[in-house]
Amino acid sequence: PEFLASNEKGKANTIFIYSLYLLIFISVILSAIIFANMDLLNNILFNGEITETILTIALLQIFFFSINQFLFSGMISIGKSYKAGIIQIYSIIVKFIGAAIFAYVGFGIIGVLSGYLIGDILFTVLVLPICYKKLNNKKEKIDINSSLNYSFPILISSLIIFGVTQIDRIFALVNLGLPGLGIYTIAIAASTIGAYAPNSLATALTPNLSTLYSLKKLDSFRDISKLYTRYVSFIGMPAAFMIAALSIPLMSIFGTQYANSALPAAIISIAIGITTFSSIYNSQLFVRGETRWIMLANISGLLLFIMMISVSQFLNNNVNVNYLAYGRALMIISTSLIVSYKSFTLGDLKYDKKSISNSLIGSIIMAIVLYFSYDLLFSSLSSVISLIILIPSGMIIYFLYLRQTRTFNQKD
Repeated sequence: PEFLASNEKGKANTIFIYSLYLLIFISVILSAIIFANMDLLNNILFNGEITETILTIALLQIFFFSINQFLFSGMISIGKSYKAGIIQIYSIIVKFIGAAIFAYVGFGIIGVLSGYLIGDILFTVLVLPICYKKLNNKKEKIDINSSLNYSFPILISSLIIFGVTQIDRIFALVNLGLPGLGIYTIAIAASTIGAYAPNSLATALTPNLSTLYSLKKLDSFRDISKLYTRYVSFIGMPAAFMIAALSIPLMSIFGTQYANSALPAAIISIAIGITTFSSIYNSQLFVRGETRWIMLANISGLLLFIMMISVSQFLNNNVNVNYLAYGRALMIISTSLIVSYKSFTLGDLKYDKKSISNSLIGSIIMAIVLYFSYDLLFSSLSSVISLIILIPSGMIIYFLYLRQTRTFNQKD
């Protein structure tokens, strides 16, 4: 985005092409290694019960999925986030409807994976020409060292995040078995819903921040960041606190055996709710090239996560699901604090105090009302009926509070 904003389209083209080629090269090498050792991996991971056809289709689908992660970010970077979202919706519809149809007519897991593969190929075919058209300029030389210094900490951070999302599941599986893993996985899936909108807004904001930063418009850079903390808080906080308050009926939708995942879901949701606006500061650090601080934040979060697992092992002689949730919550909070601190030292920590405080108070009031309403009045009803009544009720309570406190303005 910085190169495009400063009209250095040749450098932007170079970054895009070389990064795409590198991604394809690494993906092909890894895919070839996996394909060559498919029988060995099948025996180790799946006890030899998965057919070669299934593994081959899965390998192809993961290859295109990896390419699409890069292309989606590329669309965001060139200012095509709206179009990227629309194409992503088309891809998801084709992916899941195709998977359902193939499975229904009798192709089983092969049909499901084939549906996923078709959806991912569709995204690649539609997005790749758009990126090439936008960046269709003669390549210009770039500073490889500065690019690596920027990218390497992001790689480490991504590996840490990926590692944590797998490590906690491995601990759950080893210590609690498949039932415990199922409970924890459902808790994670539900609790992270509150982070979707803030992260999407922060991602969409990044190209705008890059443009302003490259043009040295720091006041505008900080003003738009402050504005986005307002809307991230309006959306993210109530979503997270609502999930925490209604975690019991939400988890029970999957079956009464999953009710034990309500507390872990609530713990992680609350952590997400109180840190939701820090996603904007994360985008600021990306734009400023302060990716080492993002890496540091994730490393510190990982250490806290490991510490909490160790405490659980010491106190309970195993890894309790709730302690996994405490560890994940500590990681979220510590990462947010470090990112916010660095933003503060750069003079970028601007936020809408009234919006954030009123959103937080309104979310807490809504959550308390919903929790006790379910516990006292709706717990005897089915989970689905309870949620159909309580979710709209919670939204009304939250918006009425913001209206009464004059939090909204005409621009909203």
